[in-house]
Amino acid sequence: MTIEAAHANAAPRGIKAALPQLHENQTVTFTDLALAHYLRQTCFYRAAQLDASSEDVASADIADKAYRDRLQAFERDHGSIVRAYWCTYEISGVAITEQKVRRPWWRLWRTETRERLHTATDWATRDSPELAHQLHKVDNLTVRADEVLRGTAENIAMQLLLCAGSHVLSYVDRKGGAPRDPATIRKVVERSNAELADIRRHYKLAGENATRIVYAGGMLRGAILLAALSGIAGLVLWAAGAFDRDSTTTWTILATIAAGGTGSSISVLLRMARGSFSQDYEVGRKTTRRLAMARPFVGAAFAVMIFLLLKSGLVDIGGLKSNEQTTYFYAAVGFLAGFSERWARVIIGGVLGDDDASEKKDNRKDGAHADAGKREHVDGRDRVLEG
Repeated sequence: MTIEAAHANAAPRGIKAALPQLHENQTVTFTDLALAHYLRQTCFYRAAQLDASSEDVASADIADKAYRDRLQAFERDHGSIVRAYWCTYEISGVAITEQKVRRPWWRLWRTETRERLHTATDWATRDSPELAHQLHKVDNLTVRADEVLRGTAENIAMQLLLCAGSHVLSYVDRKGGAPRDPATIRKVVERSNAELADIRRHYKLAGENATRIVYAGGMLRGAILLAALSGIAGLVLWAAGAFDRDSTTTWTILATIAAGGTGSSISVLLRMARGSFSQDYEVGRKTTRRLAMARPFVGAAFAVMIFLLLKSGLVDIGGLKSNEQTTYFYAAVGFLAGFSERWARVIIGGVLGDDDASEKKDNRKDGAHADAGKREHVDGRDRVLEG
């Protein structure tokens, strides 16, 4: 729809037909808002001309009221529009909304600010599939950033994505329509791809940092839960008289559990500090947090297993006899078991038998036999050829 066509339909009756009165609590999409903004802008443009009639002024008033009603309904559901780009010659636009979202009651901060990017660009790019695809890339990256990022990182990503989207729209928002010259389109696409590549790098780095924070918070929750369960287990053992019968062993088990969980958590924190920690940041915050909560329990389980192996005499660490292994010794070993799961697996594998090594050895033998057979086959073929 061009401005000239909109001018022809700008009578009050046409405006009322295009923008009917809203019902109570009616939902307004961003596409509806873009249409209302375009008609309001068109009517204002017409009413500002020197030869404007009273009908033009009345149409502008009706269009302005219809737009403000839709803006109020849209912001009621999606938050306030903090930044926007509206096309002049097309019914299209992009906008960022900011909304306060209530969090669960157990969170320290009850609300958080969420920013979302809304786009309505189908009208503007209907004759330019290449530029429409570029705006589709913006939408794709917007979905990812909205789900993964929070706070300042999300704010930066949304602002950059709005700039990228408005940059592409600025080429199609012209009186003559979208560019049709292949060279011009190619130049716009190349610039857009370079801009989106920078945004993806920011998104990747921010996503990795956000995952580290979420994972660390989940480990803290897991450690608190492990401590609470250990305390409950200690009370149960105390009620059962375990501390009276053999207090040393009981305290040693609890100390081993605590050391294993602590070692596991510290191991992850050190890997984060070195930059060697890797976790998919697009699996979701809840999944990442739950995986992190299980980490202290895994370390505690390895620590208890090593404790049982030492007490049973199946393994020997440090050349100490069973009666010479104190609580401090078991706590230290438990910390090492949680800190290095590879070390714990090696000890457990030594008790169960190194099946992996045997399997690898057998595979190497099979590979050697196969290579020998191939060489024999090749040598035999060469002999036949030579004969």
